[in-house]
Amino acid sequence: MNITTGDFNTHSKEALRLCNTTGSRNIGIGSNSLSLNTTGDDNVAIGDSALYSTTGSFLTAVGSAALALNTTGNANSAFGYSALWFNSTATGTRLSDGVR
Repeated sequence: MNITTGDFNTHSKEALRLCNTTGSRNIGIGSNSLSLNTTGDDNVAIGDSALYSTTGSFLTAVGSAALALNTTGNANSAFGYSALWFNSTATGTRLSDGVR
């Protein structure tokens, strides 16, 4: 576990704890969810690889690979398999039909 100063994080199995250093108030449920998050805060990732690449904040991803390639985008919501898969830096985007 790499958490140095982050508080109030919840994770399951290999989720979240891999790279998180200062991110706080994150929830990762599912294999590899929030895996590369280091500094993002207030994120919810539920599903295999949901929010995998993010360092953004205020994100909600529910579904396998939802927002998986998001890097620095903030305040996005994605619901469904691979929803907003290719979003990387957009902010304030919402998708609920599970289309890439």
